[in-house]
Amino acid sequence: PTAKPWSYSFHDIEVDSVSEVRIGDNLFGGSARGRGGFELHRRREAEILPSALEVAGLTLSHRDSVLASGVDGTVRFHVTPYLYRGAKPADLLPRFVGEIVLDGLVDPREGIAYLTRAWPSLAIDTGVADVSARLLLRGGRLGSGSRLQVSAPQQKLRFLGFEARGAAELEARVDGGPGAPRLQTELTFASWELGRPGGAAQMTGDGLRLTTRSAETSLLKPPAGGELELDLGTARVPDLRFLNDHLPAAAGVQVESGEASLAG
Repeated sequence: PTAKPWSYSFHDIEVDSVSEVRIGDNLFGGSARGRGGFELHRRREAEILPSALEVAGLTLSHRDSVLASGVDGTVRFHVTPYLYRGAKPADLLPRFVGEIVLDGLVDPREGIAYLTRAWPSLAIDTGVADVSARLLLRGGRLGSGSRLQVSAPQQKLRFLGFEARGAAELEARVDGGPGAPRLQTELTFASWELGRPGGAAQMTGDGLRLTTRSAETSLLKPPAGGELELDLGTARVPDLRFLNDHLPAAAGVQVESGEASLAG
């Protein structure tokens, strides 16, 4: 007779202390402890039962780059049944249901790239920054109540061939009910300077704010589009001669001197 596929169930597994874990080129350090369980169904599927993980002083290095340090937080999650043979971590995302709460120094560039992916001409560049996050995930989507806050002493916003530079605060949040979630991101520069990437400042100001909105909260596919607003706040142009680079030669016009102030 043919043997029936076996199944196993492991409950109430406790991990008291983990100080270092390597996954591929990623090295995790710090202190972690957790409790949970998992099941194997008929030698085909695995399921991670409701589990919790606490981390303190977490560090993350990728090869020679430090991506996170001093991170504290909790992860509460459940992974519904999935085919485990050959499965990669990314394959679990559609099955992941849970909450991730983290605070610490993190390189947020991958997350920011996700937030701006509907606008190819827009880019936000920052290094390691103070990050506070609460992410609610279900079926590969961010749920209502999710938020991300990034505070960096130096951020760069690139758009339409220009670059704004300065200390900035970024906040992203998901609002709305289960049937109509909405992802909104606001990037605010208290004081800023604007010029060509890598070039001298042509304009300075206070209160620049970029706002994007999208109805797409999936982590698994690109957004269909969204809304974008840019408010310069109060801007000052100390030397209007930079306009000469944008005037057609056939116009026969050249700015010799001048300055200006503008808002909005």
